[in-house]
Formats: sequence, structure tokens, C-alpha cells
Amino acid sequence: MTAEQVEETETGRQVSELCEKATEAVGNGGSPLSGSAENGQIKTIELLPFGNPVIREATETIVIAVILAVLLRTFFLQAFYIPSSSMENTLLIGDRIIVNKFIYKFVPPNRGDVVVFKYPQMPSKDFIKRIVGRPGDTLKIRDGALHVDSHDGKGFIKIDEPYIKGRIEDGILRDGFTRMSLLDHLTLGSDEYFVMGDNRQNSEDSRYWGPLKEKFIKGKAIVVYWPFGNAKSLR
Repeated sequence: MTAEQVEETETGRQVSELCEKATEAVGNGGSPLSGSAENGQIKTIELLPFGNPVIREATETIVIAVILAVLLRTFFLQAFYIPSSSMENTLLIGDRIIVNKFIYKFVPPNRGDVVVFKYPQMPSKDFIKRIVGRPGDTLKIRDGALHVDSHDGKGFIKIDEPYIKGRIEDGILRDGFTRMSLLDHLTLGSDEYFVMGDNRQNSEDSRYWGPLKEKFIKGKAIVVYWPFGNAKSLR
């Protein structure tokens, strides 16, 4: 059974390397200062034009690229690597994905979204699952399928999940994995989401450790960009 921890790519380390290269390029581009001295003391300091224009242009390009990379990673997008199988067949081991960290500032997470979040029991680790229940929903699992009552007068409705792999065992929370007993149904609080892996028989998710608080959600997975043969957008 896997919890589908996701790992950050080499982006952070590459940004640091680019910063070092930019510094070296500046240092090798020629002396930026010139001065005259009398009796061992500098009388004037004159700014000279920056050295080789090719080096200057390359340095500016590197610096701009580094700044943009830092801004994108900090506020908008982040790349992750999939190391395990709990989201098969949607995400496979070795897939690399892009996560939109900005979208939930404008719209709330929705049922069906694939999200990266801080694992509540160990917030230093990032996990990835699919949202199957939203705040206020009542959930139950019967006959191997997920049913949701959104309290809109329609009662429990079986959720169509064409992306899942494997039958779901009945019951929300299993003994031995949670402080709660096996539940017939579960109603989510105003800031709670229920998340599950698409590989239902090989995923440790909200069935085991309970609902996910909204504050732990980092962003929405939007695209698989590597390998090219599996490149796709995520619904």
C-alpha cells in the first residue's frame, strides 16, 4: 500500500546553480571600475562600460531567467515527480507533473481535482490524491462504489469515476489505520475534503487518516509533462 508521496524536481537546485553561473559571468566580463591614485590613495573612481557585450547579454538573460523561475516556483507553478503507484492509471511511476499553486486563491477545490497537499500527519511531506468529497458532503461506500449526498434534495448519488483502478472495499475508515471505527458514512466539515487515490486497492488516503483540511492543500495538478509518451492534461 502506498501513500503516493510526491517529490520536488531538480528545479530548486538548478536555480541555485544558475545564480552561481550568473555571478561568475559578471566577474569574468571585465573590470567595471577604474581609478587613479596618488601617494597610494585613490583620488577618483570612474565607472567603465561593462565588458564583452555578448557576456553582458548572456548574463542578463540568465539573471532574468533565474528571477522568473523563482517567481513561478514560489507563487504560481511547481514541478513534482511521482514515485509510487497509488494514482494509477492516471499517474504512473516516473511521471513528472506541473502543479498550479495559484488557482485555489480564486476558486475552491472541486470534486475530481487531483491535488498536491501536505500530509496532515507529517506536513513536511507532499502527497497527491483526487478530491472525491467537498465540504458538507456526506459519503458512503457501497457495493464497491462511492456515493455522495450533497444535501441538495437528491439523496445519495453514485459518483461516476472512469479513472479509478480497482474496486473500493465497503466502509469509509478501516480498523487498524485510524483512531475511528469503521464508519457507515461520513459527513465533511466546512473546511474538509475527502481524498482518495485512483488505485483504490493500493492507496492510503482519507479512508485511513480521515478528511483533509483545506489549509493543507498546496495546489492542483494540471499536466503531465514527462515522459512525452504520457504527456496529458489532468481533469
